[in-house]
Amino acid sequence: MDKMPIPKSQPIKRETATDHAYQQIRRWLIDGTLEPGEKLAETALANAISISRTPVREALQRLATDGFVIMNTGQVTRVAPLYHDDVATLYQPMAAIEGLAAQLMVSKISPAERDELQKIDSRLTTALHKQDIETELSVDRAFHKQVLAVADNPYLTQFSDFLYSHILRFETYFFSHHNVSIDINGRQHEALLSAIDHHNAEAAKQALTNDWLGTMTQIQRAQEQDN
Repeated sequence: MDKMPIPKSQPIKRETATDHAYQQIRRWLIDGTLEPGEKLAETALANAISISRTPVREALQRLATDGFVIMNTGQVTRVAPLYHDDVATLYQPMAAIEGLAAQLMVSKISPAERDELQKIDSRLTTALHKQDIETELSVDRAFHKQVLAVADNPYLTQFSDFLYSHILRFETYFFSHHNVSIDINGRQHEALLSAIDHHNAEAAKQALTNDWLGTMTQIQRAQEQDN
């Protein structure tokens, strides 16, 4: 049987207006520019982004699917609210996803990749000593992204990235409205590196699981004190 000829690849398209609107509004949602419960007016957003209303409407529909926006026919479109219980809803599945990634990583990681994890962890230690929270969060995420990259499971990476965008939104709002701080430390990262050196996949899984659950517990305690 003759095979069907492979069609020519289409040229890569530049970012569409809808994609641009989606990314910009998403950034505003995550960094708190658009606060939970806030009314979203298509015209105002279109003017702010310098595009027409149609791509803004399409972007909002995508953001509603992602859980960032609430859209109901005949009702005002609003930023999705945040609740205290969101911390468990977000952190528990993230702990499970990245714990599994760490477990899978142990049998795949190369010496060079292990060294890269160590370098990232050293950068985190430096940021912790300087009490540079923005750098701490960025470097901490880089460490987790490296684990996901080595685990080489695109579904785990996709789910982790999706959850992290909501976690970042939650943390940005929470810490800007509560006079508390969370202790980011490298103990679980050190435990993970030790597990890699000892080829202990279960210990690696436990280390990254504990990393996320430890942060969750700290936030929950802060919520209780705030009440």
